[in-house]
Amino acid sequence: MSATRLRGLSNVADLSRTDREAVDRVLELADNLEGLVIVRRPERPRGLDNFVGSDLKIRDLSNILLDLIKAHDDPKALDLTVLSQTAMDLLREKDPKALPTDAILPGKRGANLPVSAPTLGQLLRLAAIQQTENQERVIWDDGLNQLMVHVGRIRAVVNEGRIRVDIPVTADGLRETMQVPFAVGSPNRPSGMVMATSDRPVGNETVARIWGTALIALAHNALLSAIENLAGASGWDVRKQPLVPRAIIARNRSLTIESSAGFVFREGGK
Repeated sequence: MSATRLRGLSNVADLSRTDREAVDRVLELADNLEGLVIVRRPERPRGLDNFVGSDLKIRDLSNILLDLIKAHDDPKALDLTVLSQTAMDLLREKDPKALPTDAILPGKRGANLPVSAPTLGQLLRLAAIQQTENQERVIWDDGLNQLMVHVGRIRAVVNEGRIRVDIPVTADGLRETMQVPFAVGSPNRPSGMVMATSDRPVGNETVARIWGTALIALAHNALLSAIENLAGASGWDVRKQPLVPRAIIARNRSLTIESSAGFVFREGGK
């Protein structure tokens, strides 16, 4: 009943004293509620909390990825996104409980995706080739110096808490493998997606001085691309967006990617 209709009751002549006092109390409460805005909390989106599925072994995903790569005649034509999605589809067929089949709630964990160091190296090569417009070898030229970068021969070495990206390069009278080390999370030292590296790659000092920043960027971008594609292909969130990597854990000769649904940020929210 509205406050206006309640005020109409106070004008009724045959109200008892008790009823009139009750009406007055209600009217006082109604006056205090005027201008009050009632906000309904939005319904919680339907989805999974932290995913709990089959415990994936390193070979489970690595073997599928390597088989797909070997089956392709021209690695330059392989799209990393398509490769990752195809591998996850095959993994779901092999083990339906390995990956989430429902949307994941914001901020909640998806599957953990372990891959071997050789598999990671293959993914880095594909990611680097895509960055260089499908060229397995590219020439960097700063107007004074030139360097040939063999992106099709990049490899990864993984130890506990550390990933090293090896990039072969050549120039006049020079043949060198430049090493870009990244300190990352380990089983005993979680660090999310934080990575740290030195200011220059390890290897030829002249190459490191002139091309160090570009080599680090190449390695870092390839590593992020590989990680993001695998996490994204493993599931989706309630907004139908691909999952994202929340952490990487480096062990001897393998890397585990922890996936999760992204957080939701509302404008003006805290």
